[in-house]
Amino acid sequence: MVEAAIRKEFVPSQLIKEHDKLKTLLVNQKNYDKLKNLYDHIIEVLDFVVVNYPADALRKFEEVSYLVKLNDSNRLHKFLSTEVQR
Repeated sequence: MVEAAIRKEFVPSQLIKEHDKLKTLLVNQKNYDKLKNLYDHIIEVLDFVVVNYPADALRKFEEVSYLVKLNDSNRLHKFLSTEVQR
């Protein structure tokens, strides 16, 4: 399954059950101009969303992911503060 993912083919959802292989696959997905890999980015985004907005995590996920990727904590806090006040 991991081999199929590396070849950019669709893989069955059972890949998530193979946690160690999935983690390895995600760790190996890395931009060479940045220090973070895909696994670290996903963990950082999910940690932030779940801790700060457990009831609204799905709606917040994409915007938070974008801002975390940009490493723009000012815009991130502004977005989340604005959303909370509405």
